[in-house]
Amino acid sequence: MWVSPRHNLFWKGGEDGDRFKRYARRSMQPTRFWYSAYDFSAQQIRKNALIRDGIARIKTASDAEAWLELFNSVPRPHYALETEEVQNIVFGGSRHLQNGRCLLVNFDKAPREKVQGWLEEVSEEIKWGDAKPSEKAIFLALSRSGLATLGLNYEQAGQKKAESMNANCLDGVFSSFPPAFELGMAHPTRKSVLKDTGESSADAWLWGSEGKPVDAAIVLYANDTIYNQLRKLRSALQKYGLAEVHMVTMQPQSEGPIREPFGFVDGVSQPKLRGTKQAVEETNPLHVVEPGEFVLGYHDDRGYFPPTLRVPAEWDTNVLCQANLSLCLAVTQILTMILRWREILDVMAVFL
Repeated sequence: MWVSPRHNLFWKGGEDGDRFKRYARRSMQPTRFWYSAYDFSAQQIRKNALIRDGIARIKTASDAEAWLELFNSVPRPHYALETEEVQNIVFGGSRHLQNGRCLLVNFDKAPREKVQGWLEEVSEEIKWGDAKPSEKAIFLALSRSGLATLGLNYEQAGQKKAESMNANCLDGVFSSFPPAFELGMAHPTRKSVLKDTGESSADAWLWGSEGKPVDAAIVLYANDTIYNQLRKLRSALQKYGLAEVHMVTMQPQSEGPIREPFGFVDGVSQPKLRGTKQAVEETNPLHVVEPGEFVLGYHDDRGYFPPTLRVPAEWDTNVLCQANLSLCLAVTQILTMILRWREILDVMAVFL
């Protein structure tokens, strides 16, 4: 039987606690019987006491997080990515796959069921997660018109829903996106901002204008199997009655530094998303950025959520529209007049 060190039961025998414990341990006798008032360890007993105490005493977020740790259940950090739900292009450029193509697709007023069938088939080929692709990597992006064809549009939601929607949502579910995505690059307002006039006007574009609209982009990286993969993708387009507007052929990658068309070394600093393997291995914290800089549904470097789709819950009763884990992909094809650029540099150098 243990007594309090401050209880003077027999000539102050309990006052020297350490000495009392040493004596008690030396005096113990082995026995074949063992009694315990609990079915778990002393550590678990202390943990249970802290759980009971925490229910009454939690006041701050830090207290709540410490209390949840007692259950071995800490909340996911705000930057923790569900990598298996994110397209692989976010985590790297797949440089080891030397050949690249980008197919620009127009749904050509195909029925929604046809487009959905094509989307389901091509989705099985998309590379997800942060694992390095081995032989090929296929990625898919949808434009505003492409998403609208698939049903994300107030105008196609039916008269009853259109009458009940909020007046501030008249522009549709895309109203929270930047104007460049919602309006399209060929819109007159974008023409005014970007000064796309003369030879640079939308009428002269290879794709993306009002006459050559694009609803989806398929990015393909591969090595020797590039042509076989292209045949499969084009076969799926023909199967569902979709049109290929244009194909962008990317310059094959070579050994050594990557150089952009003007000769400057590119890819010197590549951002790493916080919460990924690359960010953990990165030694320079300047290269680590918040996931929200690329992936929707996460905080960006300023602590805000990036613009994303806003779909009323009553429209998506089966939770089919998940804007989280999506990303914005910019696809551009620019004519670079290198010789003209060098001529301008020579002229400007005279005045320096």
